[in-house]
This record gives sequence, C-alpha cells and structure tokens, in this order.
Amino acid sequence: MKKHLVESSRIVWANGHFILILLVLGLLPQKTIVAPLLLVVVVPVIYGRLAEIAMVTEHTSYTGIFRKHWLNCFVVSIVCGVPVLILRLVIEKLGGAEARMISAVGLPAVVAVLTLYVFPLVFIERRSVAVIPWGVRYLLANFRYSLPLILLILLRHSLWVVLLPVAHSDKVAMLAVRAALEWWITLAVFTTATIILTRESSLTEPVRQ
Repeated sequence: MKKHLVESSRIVWANGHFILILLVLGLLPQKTIVAPLLLVVVVPVIYGRLAEIAMVTEHTSYTGIFRKHWLNCFVVSIVCGVPVLILRLVIEKLGGAEARMISAVGLPAVVAVLTLYVFPLVFIERRSVAVIPWGVRYLLANFRYSLPLILLILLRHSLWVVLLPVAHSDKVAMLAVRAALEWWITLAVFTTATIILTRESSLTEPVRQ
C-alpha cells in the first residue's frame, strides 16, 4: 500500500494544475447552474486522465476521455448521491443540530468509504451501475488492506468540522488551502485505488456477474 500511496501522490503532484482548475470552479457562484455543469465536464476528464496514468495506458485526448466516461460517471454519481441527499433532508428535518452535523459530515464520509473502489472501476471497466456491487465487495474483501485509504477519506471529511470556524470567516487563503487539501486527498485516494485494482493481483478480485 505504501508504495502505491507514494506513487499516487507523485502523480497528483505532477498534475497539480487539476487541483487549481477545481479550486477555480469552486470560486464560481454556487447558486447558478454554471458551476455544476462545468464540474460534470471537468471531473470525469480529470479522473479519466489520472486513471490512464495509473493504469499506464496510452493517453487519449481530453475530449475523448469525456466522451468515454462522462455518462457512466454521472449515472453512478446520481445513483449513489440521490439516496444520501434524501436521507440527509429527512435527518435535518427531524433532528437537531447534532443530527444535522451527522448528515452533513457523517453520511458523505460513509458513502465515500463505500464507493472507494466504485469510481475507479467506472473508469477501468467503462461501465456504470454494474460496478457498484463490485466495488463494495472488493472493499469488504480487502477492508484491512484498504484502511490507510479509509483513514484518508475520514480525514478529508473531518477537515470540514476541524476548520469550520474558518469556513465562516473571510480568510480566503485558508479556505483555499482547505479546499486544495481536500481535493488532493480525493484525487490521491482515487489514483491509489485505481493502481490497486489494476496491479494487485494478490488481492481478492471484484465479484463480477
């Protein structure tokens, strides 16, 4: 695992412009449709390029990456995200401040852990809903091995709580640092999971039906 984490960190570092692009998108007004639409375009391209690098395959054009992966990525995001959104709304409506905190931080963290190998499989297999059970089974079969990545995911989501006072301040630089760190962890975890899925033949393979 350690060598994979080091390699993925180097890959993300070498492609730091991806994080810069995501930070710029984060500065766009969130109440408009522009930012979400751009994320639908940009995120599959970034993940697709990182997946190509991790798999050591021939690089395709950014437009080619988008055509290959955007729909699968969008479908899996909706399938995994909508139930969580509904559950969050129910918890926030029925619960108090603590319940709202759990729904805002705890639920997304749990989903991120469960889908640790799902999104890499989206780009490896070029499929959508079918890879969801594969990814979850792979995680459960290799849970101990995946603990470093799980801890990174939990760290990424805990930053929101730890730096909550900063989120309500005018310290733009601190907010940018937090966002950059969150994206770095997200991309590094994705890249590491892709490397594991494509190179660790000693681990239990996803059960495919």
